[in-house]
This record gives sequence, C-alpha cells and structure tokens, in this order.
Amino acid sequence: MKNIILVGNPNCGKSTFFNSFTGAKEHIGNWHGVTTLCKERKVERNGKVYSVVDTPGIYSLSAFSFEEEESIKYLNSHKRDKIINICDRDNIQKNLYLSLCLIEEGFDVSLLINCTKKKAKRVIDATKLSNELGIKVCLVNASRKNETKNLEESFFEKKGFVIPKYFDENFKNKSEIDKAKIRYEYIDALLEKTSKKVRESGEKIDRILLNKFLALPIFFVLMLGIFYLTFFTLGNRLSNLLNGFFELFSHPVLDFLAKNVGKGFLFNLFETAIFGGVSTILSFLPQVVLLFFFLNIFEESGYLSRVAFLFDDLLSKIGLSGKSVYTILMSFGCSTSAIMTSKISDSENAKTKAAIVCPYQSCSAKIPIYMVLGTAFFGRANVFVIFLMYLLGLVVSLVVCGFLDKHFLKNTEQTFVIEFPEYRLVSFKKTLYFLYKNTKEFLEKIASILICVNVVLFVLSSFSFSFQYVGVASDKSILNTIASLIAPIFLPLGFGKSGAVSVLLGGFVAKEVIVSLIALFNGVSSGLSSEISNSVLNPSNPIYFGSIASAVSFLSFAVLYVPCLSSVLMLRSEVGKKWTIIAVLMQFFVAYIVSLFLYNGIFAVEIFGFWKVIIFVFAIAVVFSCVFVILKKFAKKQKGCVSCNGDCGGDCDKNF
Repeated sequence: MKNIILVGNPNCGKSTFFNSFTGAKEHIGNWHGVTTLCKERKVERNGKVYSVVDTPGIYSLSAFSFEEEESIKYLNSHKRDKIINICDRDNIQKNLYLSLCLIEEGFDVSLLINCTKKKAKRVIDATKLSNELGIKVCLVNASRKNETKNLEESFFEKKGFVIPKYFDENFKNKSEIDKAKIRYEYIDALLEKTSKKVRESGEKIDRILLNKFLALPIFFVLMLGIFYLTFFTLGNRLSNLLNGFFELFSHPVLDFLAKNVGKGFLFNLFETAIFGGVSTILSFLPQVVLLFFFLNIFEESGYLSRVAFLFDDLLSKIGLSGKSVYTILMSFGCSTSAIMTSKISDSENAKTKAAIVCPYQSCSAKIPIYMVLGTAFFGRANVFVIFLMYLLGLVVSLVVCGFLDKHFLKNTEQTFVIEFPEYRLVSFKKTLYFLYKNTKEFLEKIASILICVNVVLFVLSSFSFSFQYVGVASDKSILNTIASLIAPIFLPLGFGKSGAVSVLLGGFVAKEVIVSLIALFNGVSSGLSSEISNSVLNPSNPIYFGSIASAVSFLSFAVLYVPCLSSVLMLRSEVGKKWTIIAVLMQFFVAYIVSLFLYNGIFAVEIFGFWKVIIFVFAIAVVFSCVFVILKKFAKKQKGCVSCNGDCGGDCDKNF
C-alpha cells in the first residue's frame, strides 16, 4: 500500500481533491482551519491501494497554530512518503513558496495545480514548469472526479529528491529573511518563464463590504434580514406545513390509545412526552434548516472570510484572532461541534478562551425558546428580540473573554493570515449535502436525546416520591418538589416558580427540551408554537410569565446559563476538567447577573417610564463620579509628594 500526503496552503483545494479522489465527503470551506486534523482514507486505483492523507493547510514548514503544527509533525514523521503539493492556479505565486520549502527539505514532491475557476488569472505551461522545478506538474480541476481519477500513474510514483537551482551551501547559512527573499525572487523569475497573466484580480464589491464605515452596518443588516426570513415569513409557513403533516401520523395513534387504554398515564405519555415533544421541535425544524442554509451561503460565497477579517481587530484586543470568528459562527449551529474547532487558535490560552465562550452563543437549540416567549410578548417585533438575543450572547462572550485574557489567560499577539477567495455562486449540490448532514444530526438528536429526556422528565413530573401517579406537572411530583427547593434562588430574576425552574433543569441535558417541557407542563399537545406562546400568558398554567420583564429575564438566562451536557463533555476533552468546572460556574454566574440587571431595569421602566429611569440612572452616575473624584483628591493629599512633602496639595506631577 502506498502512502500519499496532500499538502498545501489553506484554500488551495486540498479537501476538494481529497473528496473527489477518494469519494469522501469531508467539509470544505474557504478559510484557514476548516481541516484541523489529518484525515486518512484508502482508495484503490488500477489494482493498487493508496492511503491518502489530507493535512491541515500550512504556508511554510514553520508552525504558527495548532493545525499547522499537526501538519508539520505528520510530514516530518512520514518523510519517505509521496507528497502531492496542491496549489491554486490563481494564487500560484504565493503557493509555490511552500513547494520550494518541501523540495529543499528533501521531500518527494509532485505538484498538482488546481484549476477550479473557469476564468483564469494566469495561464500556466505545466511542461515548462515541470522542467524548471524538476518535479512532476499536473493541471487538474480538483472538483471533477473524472479528472482526479484519470491522473497518470506516474504522478503518484516516487521520483526521488530534487535540488532547487538556487540551493547551495551558502543558502543553508543565510537568515530566514534572506532565504525567503531568494525563494520569492526565484518564484517571480520562474513564473515569468512558465506562465502568463490573463487578468488582474480585483474585487470591487469589497470596496463596499469592507468599507470602514459600511462594513459592520451591512453585516448586521444582512443578519437581520436572515432572521426575518428564517423566523417569520418563510420559516413560519414551512413550520405550519410540517406540523400539519406530522399530525396526520400522530392523531390515528392517539385515537387508538384513547379507545383501547383510555386517557390515563399511557395516553398522556404518548400525547405530551413523545408526540408532543417531537412535534414541538419539528415545528421549528424549518427555521433551523433555513439558518444553516444562510450560513452556508455566507461560507460558500466567500463572504465569511471577509467577516473573519472584519472582526480580527476587535478580537485581537481580547486575545483572540479572526480565526475565532469561524468558531463563534459555528456556535450558532451547535456549541458542541464549535468547541471542537477552537483548536485552530494559535495558542493554548486562546484555544481555552474560544472554547469557553462557545456556549454563550445562540445555538439552533435555543431558537424555539426565542420563538415561543418572544412571540408571546412582542408579536412580529420578535425579529428584533431574536437579533438582540444573538447580539447579547456575542457581547457577553466577548466581555467574558476579555476578562479571562486580562486576569487568567493572557495571550501573546497572534498571527492571522486569511485568504480572500473570489466571490462565487453557491454550489447547489454542496448546499443540499450540507443541509442534509446538519438536518440529519438535528433529527438524530430529537430521536435519541429529546424523547429520552422528555419521557424521564414526564415520569418525574407525574409521580410522587412514593411513586404514585399524581398527574402531569403536579405539585406533589418528584420534579416539582426538587424544583421548589431551588426556585427561591430565581425570585430576584422574576421567575422563581417551580415550573420555570423545572424546564431549566431539563435544559441542562439539551436546550431543545425547554420548549417541549413548557408544552408538556402547560398541557399543549399540538406542538404549534402559537399555542405554546399563548399558554405562557395563562396565569393558571404552571409556567406563566406575568410581565415583559420576567419573560426577558427568563429568555436571557436560558440563552446564557450552563452549557448542555454534550457541550460540557466536549469542553472537558478540549480544555480539561479544571477549566470546564470554572467555565460552567462562571456561565451560571454571568447569566444570573445579566438576567438580574435586565429584569430590574425593564421592571423599573414598566413602572416609572423610560425617561424617568434614564434621568435617575444619569443622576446616580453623576453623583458617583463626583464622589470618586473627591475621594481621589483626598487620597492624594493624604499620600503627599516625595518632592515637596505634600505642600503641593496633591497636584504635583511627581505625586504618585
């Protein structure tokens, strides 16, 4: 069996070639860190078996991040294997730098130039380039299976070591800067002989999307538009259709149970815990799929790499880099999988911070909570509430990250290099597979975790400690008794009732169950979000919110409080037991403080009015500022000056 190692810069087409050549379906993206670990797959060609390894992207043989270190370590431990160095035709000038580094180190290299784009910026003569470099060179569209599978056998054969034309004894003794200069000079001369520029690259649209005044407003407007389409117009209609389709299957089963076993424990189990829970989550499936769809458009079109660049300056102030944008955006889908991507950070401290802040984001599991509570109190204006909840999670996570960077996880300056791919049309096939994969994972979670948790919590909320059936959400139930002991802690937050606390306890296992538990406790079996929304406004129901203040407080707490169980387990594997415990406790504390502030602030506005509260807060701020200035002056006078023994009254420049 022959080993083939795929090596290249980020965004050169390595994973595309890997998928085409081996038949794999690994995730492909156009920024640094999509491939974070070496991936291996065996493939048979012409009776020969090849072990093909896709390595994370690198720019040279010096590591600046975890995934680059992973690649270089793998290369150094497999020096005798065949290297397929993949370069992008339109970035060949930059990509060839790695090719020269590989050749210098004695690796057995063949050069595959990826020609995915139809309109080339440069025409390359593969034969001339092969003669100049002394290695096999091939032009291939990495996305086409027929081209990758028809590569000549000689392309994968070992040729032996090649000595670059500029390489001599003096080259070894030169500094790294001088070596880099020699390599780039050689590349320029090489391309002058072997290629011809066709057109200059120029992204006119970047002048608008990356404009220092328009970039952030455009990004937020795009996100707001996505939320409106996802959670209201299109998403709402699809939800109603899917819910009606599910009822065609659930009603006959429930009618059969009602006729044969009566409307007792077994009927309630199926109606509320199983069918009700699944129906509730399925009604939000279109919103989840649409959100994944729009995020995929961001990724495939090339806009996501611009977003990473856009936020790099902000993130660098708290010890992260633009690479962390991908981790944060992944959190909008699932915090568990996002935590795994934190390893693309440049250092251990940066990785720990990126992993810790993932659960603060609004993952797809929290979407139903926004829809139910937001619709109940804000109606169609809920789109702004949802946007603010996403923004709240983002802002709080940045504040937490800044706090950790300053006091516990100080990070050195990070390197951030990112490719700006050309804007391109989204591949329909790739998008369908992306949606299929994520929808499948979402449904598998429903089929396993959600139903199991719903059944367990239904039993706990229906039986007493003496294991007598007391009815759904009874005051004497096991769950209600436990929740009643904890509930007083949440009284200052405006939702200190056992029902609300019970659903939060269930939400620790999986955030998806919070809404299904609200429906279960309030006796809503249809799964329609509108009926669940109406149920939280009914004072006779176990889960009831009597004001906007208490609803917003619960909403913000549900967004920010402890991660789900799978995220906790992933945190433990990535950052260790110590930081996992700290992260969970800190997240609960942060959620409590934020909810306390929001509840009391909104409650005060409801009672006294907006402007009275603003004037009061402003007056308090002025008073505290004056007291602070007076105390500072007094402290200076007490301290005195070394130069004048205190005669300056505290105004001397030398006074501390």
